[in-house]
Amino acid sequence: MNIKKIKNRFRINLGWKLAIVFVTVYSLLIGYFVYFAIHDEHRIIQQNAENTSLNFARMLAAATTYALSCRDHMSLNELAERIGREPDILYFIVQDENNVVVTSTDQELEGQIMTDDISRRANQTPEALLQGMAPETEGFLTYRHSDFDVTVPIFVAEKKLGLIRLGMSAKKLNQELAIIRSKGIRINIISIVVGVVAATLMAWGVTRPLKKLNSVTRKIADGDLTQRVRIRTFDELEDLGYAFNQMAVKLKQSYDNLEDQVEKRTKELLESKKKLEALFNGITEMISVQDTDYNIVMANHAVAEICEIAPQELIGKKCYQIYFQREQPCDDCPVSKTMATGQSAFSEKKMHGDISFLHVSDH
Repeated sequence: MNIKKIKNRFRINLGWKLAIVFVTVYSLLIGYFVYFAIHDEHRIIQQNAENTSLNFARMLAAATTYALSCRDHMSLNELAERIGREPDILYFIVQDENNVVVTSTDQELEGQIMTDDISRRANQTPEALLQGMAPETEGFLTYRHSDFDVTVPIFVAEKKLGLIRLGMSAKKLNQELAIIRSKGIRINIISIVVGVVAATLMAWGVTRPLKKLNSVTRKIADGDLTQRVRIRTFDELEDLGYAFNQMAVKLKQSYDNLEDQVEKRTKELLESKKKLEALFNGITEMISVQDTDYNIVMANHAVAEICEIAPQELIGKKCYQIYFQREQPCDDCPVSKTMATGQSAFSEKKMHGDISFLHVSDH
């Protein structure tokens, strides 16, 4: 397999190159903006959910303060029962100043002191506290928040009266984040598809004129100088097509002028040849031209008449055969001397019973 075949096998069309580069850069930019847009939206939704939970817990703490100070267990139980019906509430706990559970949506906890890590931090906090109940999971465009515990201590005259704890479900928050992820992914896919279409159109708009230009160039290279290219892109490619046509016009004009000059020169050479042949054949003395192998390459009519051989039959014959009927070059042959010395040589030889003076020169 030669190099040209290898290059053709791995050759990538210019349009594909443009499309690949455009789509790659475009997709990276869109993906970058979509990714950080989802991050920002996630942060906003999370912050809103936390603020809403804290405000709701503070409201419940205010509503609980009087009943807790009066040890009104009935009112506290009714409040816990109502709050427990809310779908986003996992639990509601009221504790006294000694962290003993006064009331809860889980009645088994009443009268106990909770000692798990979340409860321990909740019992010690001097201000509102929001804690995740499990580690959050986060990946590329993937977020999942755990349920969280909101604690609000209750103070009366700077004395801790107790606290309320609210367990909030993260299900709704995760659903909203999943919707945002889906929208972001759809936007990204649609943007990439639009980018592919735009890149294809752009590549087609660039390569189509270039293919025309390449096709016309090949035809001109094959000798058809009448070919012209038509490009209507209203940009530099159209300017290139116009310049190419101007070049083709100039090239054809030069070629036509050259043909005229060649034809004219050919006629002049033919006329000169005819004049030289007429002059050559008009000489009454025998004149012939031999090559280095003694072959006659040119002879005038006088040679043909004296030797009684048609002029066309003289060409290619050995001079010593025509003039002296010999099978070998003559002794003291002037042709041999001229070829050996490069100088003109003169000799007298008998030919057909007459004395012929042969003057041989080398040029």
